[in-house]
Amino acid sequence: MAILCREHDLLYIRVPATGSSVVARALQEKLGGESVPERPVRRNGDTVVPKTHCTVPELVTHGVLSRECVDRCLVVANVRNPFDRWTTYYQRRAGGDWIEYSAGVQRRQLARRREKLTDEEYERKRRAINQREQEQKQKGRLMRWVGFNAWMTYTLVRWWWKGKSRGQELSKYAFPMLGGVDVAIRQEHLNEGVNRVLEIAGVDERVRLPEKNMTSAKQPYTEYYAWSSRALVESMLGSEMRHFGYGFPGPVGDEPVVFLNNE
Repeated sequence: MAILCREHDLLYIRVPATGSSVVARALQEKLGGESVPERPVRRNGDTVVPKTHCTVPELVTHGVLSRECVDRCLVVANVRNPFDRWTTYYQRRAGGDWIEYSAGVQRRQLARRREKLTDEEYERKRRAINQREQEQKQKGRLMRWVGFNAWMTYTLVRWWWKGKSRGQELSKYAFPMLGGVDVAIRQEHLNEGVNRVLEIAGVDERVRLPEKNMTSAKQPYTEYYAWSSRALVESMLGSEMRHFGYGFPGPVGDEPVVFLNNE
């Protein structure tokens, strides 16, 4: 879901693994933000706008928000040092706990909808959750077996090949879901960045965010990279990272937000 603060013309896009949950909660509690969409949007049985993490183009294309509404809003999202975010993704998938947690959330959501579903629909959805959980666990075991650096190298090469064949920029893998976004909040300066955005939007309210969630068993991201995988990231995505003020050692400077040009 995205968070829409109608009174303040502020739209917040939730980018995974960037601290978006705490920002979304603060906007809902302090500014009356509403979830858009309230539930996943499906077309012909396929989810076209997911509930948790959706983009501006998805919201507009599938009629969740009008183009006029989005144009009125200051559109905001988070960014994070890709070196760090990729190790979080790896640890969540390879560790297994996150997969079980995610499947548990889906099962509880399905249980709440039980009375609205036929026995056949309920059983089909239950089996689908179980199947996805097993597939993700199998993928996690493979990731653990090959190790972070082999996985990272394979992933970067796959992204490069997909981008080459489809004419897509690699930056979307380092900084995803920024299409239509006006201002990016740097996750490393999250509290200051959110309040800077509120100031830009003309909101008098200020917030104090809780500490971000820590991924279980995750070491400092710099300990994951071999020189080869680090060099590959820097050669492929170095210019994009510099634009957002990131490098391997960490953020460059203490500016909490980055202004984007999506024209």
